Amino acid sequence: MSKRLIIILAVAFMLGLSLAAYAEVQNVKVSGDILMRAISRSDLTLNPDVNKYKASGITSQVRVRVDADLTDNVSTTIRLLNERSWGDQLNPMDAVLTDEGVDVGDPWDISSPYADSSWLGSEDFEIDLAYVTLKEFLYSPLTLTIGRQELRFGNALIIGDVDTNMLSNSFAIPLDLSLKKSFDAIRATLDYTPWVLDLVYSKIAEHDVWWATNLYNNRPHGEMERNDTDLYGINASLDTKNALGIEGKLDLYYWLRRNLYGNSMWDGNYKKDECNTIGALLTGKILKNLTGNIEYAWQFGYVPYDITYMNDDNAKRQAFAIQGGLNYMIQSEKYKDKSPMVGIKYTYLSADNKADGKATMWDPMFEDQTPNNLVNAMFPNTGTQNINILGSIKPTEDTTLAINYGYYWLSKKPKDNGVIPAIYGSSPSSEWTLWNNDGKRALGSALDLTATYDYTEDVQFGLTFGMFAPGKALKDAEYGSHPDGYEGTATQLIGSMKVTF
Repeated sequence: MSKRLIIILAVAFMLGLSLAAYAEVQNVKVSGDILMRAISRSDLTLNPDVNKYKASGITSQVRVRVDADLTDNVSTTIRLLNERSWGDQLNPMDAVLTDEGVDVGDPWDISSPYADSSWLGSEDFEIDLAYVTLKEFLYSPLTLTIGRQELRFGNALIIGDVDTNMLSNSFAIPLDLSLKKSFDAIRATLDYTPWVLDLVYSKIAEHDVWWATNLYNNRPHGEMERNDTDLYGINASLDTKNALGIEGKLDLYYWLRRNLYGNSMWDGNYKKDECNTIGALLTGKILKNLTGNIEYAWQFGYVPYDITYMNDDNAKRQAFAIQGGLNYMIQSEKYKDKSPMVGIKYTYLSADNKADGKATMWDPMFEDQTPNNLVNAMFPNTGTQNINILGSIKPTEDTTLAINYGYYWLSKKPKDNGVIPAIYGSSPSSEWTLWNNDGKRALGSALDLTATYDYTEDVQFGLTFGMFAPGKALKDAEYGSHPDGYEGTATQLIGSMKVTF
């Protein structure tokens, strides 16, 4: 398509948009933010002698949001997102002229002198949000939200990020730092104060081009269509202040993730991959300056194989999670302008250490939690327990200092040569297989130190230091290219600037 035609189509589109806005839109709000980070990370494999890992770079994350109020309680929201590393565009110096044309090399072959990251496609804006809100739909308590939207319930132990907070489908920046959180979903909210009821359906993964695959691949009875991943759920939230006179909130929920991908090729003995999660979260004010929360969740259903040893046996899910925390605001005449806070948090996520037909490893579902920064980057939210000591203070009106120390250990003692496949990492480390570690459970300690400075109401600077030091479970492990265990200490330093408009 010629540039001239593209320009004509773009002008026509903008003209049509402006005419539609003139006819229908009552109010339009444009907002967004720009986040730039300078990142340096080292030794995330915890074994710098064998698989040395050091990386540094600058990333840019840009979001532009448009909210439009239409007539009759109808509104729309669109947000565009671009995430990229500086300098990842196609570099003309990397191109080589060949008989067949211009060759930029194999982008996957990092040893090639012509390799670049232009294949990431990170110069494009993506549709991060695109939904319609219908207030008082059919009758006044009901609100419908339809389209790509953010879903976050409670402390996001279950629902918050469509691919978990550890991973992302954006490869242009470190996976754990992506801002992508949105779900393709339909959400019905019923406001029966003091109760608020949310009913949710979300299409997590469409594993085929549904209008073409069945036709051209000759798949019988819509076989490929049955391979999709779907999420169904209900969350009932009670405002305890209005109901009981106690300041707080009670959430009761049930979520079902059904994933049939790949199972259609297996015989009839295999159950579907189904994870049911039920639970309760209570948050509230305990004393004048003391707040707390406690959550319990239970998982049941089936997996199409035994997770612990990845064999072909069916297994029943029997997993659970417990999480609780306390935060105390120190208020006195001496510290009234410094807002000092101290807190403690404990999390238990069940693990699996034997093949017995029971899948007792906690499924992270769609969590959006960061226990510690490097822990979130290196380990999934499962199979461990941890305790965190938190604190923050404002030494000046515009400056905040925060600390987060966490200690981590396995929820179950390793057995049968210490194999715990539940503990695995994302890039750059693919798996922590704890062979022959004599049943050690201590994973290690993590520390985050953060300083933020509010330059103006719209501009904030930040500096974060993070580290993770391995414990006995990793140091004493013997496996493959790590015969001497994982002895290294992972570190990171991130400087940031965020502008909000």
